[in-house]
Amino acid sequence: MILQIIHDFFLHAYNQIFVEKSLHKFSHKRIMRLIYMN
Repeated sequence: MILQIIHDFFLHAYNQIFVEKSLHKFSHKRIMRLIYMN
């Protein structure tokens, strides 16, 4: 039971980091594009 909670926590944390990195790269490109267009 406790191992399952730890496993879920690490899996969630890993996915969160991965998603945030991907979104950061994507949003950074979009923001730079918007700045250059204006």
